[in-house]
Amino acid sequence: MIANWLRRVSKWGVLATLTALALIVGVDGWLSRSLPDLRPWHEGERLPDFSWRDASDFDAYLAFEQGLFERLAGLVASEFVSEESFPLFRYSVGKHPLQTRYAGDWNRTTVLEATEPRGVFLMVHGLSDSPYSVRSIALEVQRHGYSVIALRLPGHGTIPGALDEVDWRDWVAAVKLAAEAARASHPDLPFYYLGYSTGAPLGLHWALSRLAEGASPTELPRRMFFLSPALGISPLARFANLQRTISHLSYFRKSRWASVLPEFDPVKYQSFAKNGARQLATLLAEVHAQLQELKSNPVFERLPPITSFQSVVDETVSTYDLVDLLYGTLDDPHSELVLFDINRIASLAPFMTYSPERLIEALQRQATNRWTLTLISNRDADSPEVVAQRYLDGQPRPETVPLPYAWPKELFSLSHVAMPFPANDPVYGYTFEVEGIPARTLGDTRIKGERNVLALPASELIRLRANPFHGYILDTIARELILHDAS
Repeated sequence: MIANWLRRVSKWGVLATLTALALIVGVDGWLSRSLPDLRPWHEGERLPDFSWRDASDFDAYLAFEQGLFERLAGLVASEFVSEESFPLFRYSVGKHPLQTRYAGDWNRTTVLEATEPRGVFLMVHGLSDSPYSVRSIALEVQRHGYSVIALRLPGHGTIPGALDEVDWRDWVAAVKLAAEAARASHPDLPFYYLGYSTGAPLGLHWALSRLAEGASPTELPRRMFFLSPALGISPLARFANLQRTISHLSYFRKSRWASVLPEFDPVKYQSFAKNGARQLATLLAEVHAQLQELKSNPVFERLPPITSFQSVVDETVSTYDLVDLLYGTLDDPHSELVLFDINRIASLAPFMTYSPERLIEALQRQATNRWTLTLISNRDADSPEVVAQRYLDGQPRPETVPLPYAWPKELFSLSHVAMPFPANDPVYGYTFEVEGIPARTLGDTRIKGERNVLALPASELIRLRANPFHGYILDTIARELILHDAS
C-alpha cells in the first residue's frame, strides 16, 4: 500500500510540475506580446555565425569572421537601412557617429601586435557585448609591450538575433582556438588572460579543461584577470529557453526575447534574446562542476593566480557566488579579489536601500592566507577620496594605502557594465571631450521628462557606464607585468 501511495504521489508531483511549467511558458508567451515588433536584425538565422562543430584553427575563425561581416554589410545596405532611420541607428550605412571617435572596428576580433613583444594577452568580452569592452585595457597593455588578441565571441558584434542561435560550446571553441594561437605566436613569452563578465567563466573553463588534460604550467596563463566575472547569475536563466516550445507559433514569436529595444549602441546589443542567458547558465553549470571535481585534486594547485575586480553591488551577476564558488575554492596567496565598495560619504547614507556590510564582514573573517582581499572604499564618511584596504596574512588590521582617486559627487556606486571603461571613454564615459570641449556619450545621458514615456527603462538611463577607478585596474595589471619583467 505504501508503494502504491508513493507512486500516486510521485505521479501527481510530476503532473503538478508539468502543469506549472506549462502555465509559466503560457503566461510568459502572453506577456511577450506587449514587446515591440521584431525587426530583420532580430532574425539570427539570416546571419549564421561560427559553430563549434566547424572548429579548425584561429586563422579559419578569422576568415569566417571576415565573410560574416561582409554578409552583414550586405544586409545593412539592402534591408536594414530601409527599415529604420535615426541619427544613432547602429545599422546605418557608414560609421556610427560614436565610432568616428576611435580607430578600428571593435565589433570584431582585434589583434594588436607590439613592436618588440614582451608577452601576449588573450582578452574576452561579455554577453551581448563586443571586443570594445576590453579596448582601453588592450591599448594600455600594448603600450607596455604586450601583443593582444581581443576575441569576438560567436553571436556577438553583428545582430542581436545571433544570440538567439548561439550555443555555449561555440564560445568555448572560439576561446580554445584563440588561446592556442596566442601561445603558438609567442611560445617563449609570458601569456596572460583577461575576461570581462562572461569572458571570465570562459577563461576559467579553458584553464580547468587544460589542467584536466595534463597541461604543464607553461601552457597556461601566468595570471588571469577577471572584471565583473559572471560566476553566478539568476537560477531562472537555466529555464530561459522553455518558451522555445511555443515560439515557433507566430503569435508567440516574441517570447524568445527578454527585451526588444532600438539598436542605438554601436558596440553592444540593446535587444536581448533569452537564449543568451540560457547558454551562459549552461556554461556556468559546467564550470561549477569542474571546480567541484578539481578542488580536491592536486592538479588544481597549478591553476594560475586570479585577480578579480568586482563591485559589491552588481545587478547582473552575483558577488556572493564569485566569493563562494571561486574564491571559496582557491588556496593561493597570489590570487586577489579587489572589491569596490559603495560610496560611503555621509550625505548619501539616508538614500541607500542596500548595505554590503554582511558581505564585507564575511570576507574579512575568511582566512587571509588563502588569497588577498583588497577593499576600495572611502577614506572616511566625510571624504569622497578612496583608499585600498588590503587584508594580508598575519596582520590584525588591514594595510591601508591612499589612492589618487575619489568618488565623483554624483555617483553612489559602480555597476557591472561600468567596470572595464574609463571615465573618458568615447562611447560610455562621462568626461569625454572633443578638442577640449565636453561631448555627450551613451554614459552621459541627461534627458528628463515624465515617467513611462521612453522605450528605455529609467533604471538603464541612470546606470553607471564608466569606472572612476579604472586607473586602479590598469595600475594593478601593469604592476604584474613590471614585476614579471623585473624577475
